[in-house]
Amino acid sequence: MGASALTSVAINQDLIERLQQKVKETDLIERAGLDEFRTFYQSVMKPAYDAMYPAAMAPDALASVDWNMEEMTKMVDFARRWMNNNQ
Repeated sequence: MGASALTSVAINQDLIERLQQKVKETDLIERAGLDEFRTFYQSVMKPAYDAMYPAAMAPDALASVDWNMEEMTKMVDFARRWMNNNQ
């Protein structure tokens, strides 16, 4: 008890395609690639989050972007370890 979850689904097809393309063309295993993706992700997602939140919650847009990137970094680290153990 005491746990909650929120699921948002992206319906902006252009945004989805831009994110998918950037993931495909970026080496997320290398730190430089992950940093490059973080900059791109913030540039496209902050406006999306800003549109979702009322003006009084604007700082939450950056917190959401940061949280998403922390979770993505965890997944990349897991994938890196998995690939290293299975080669």
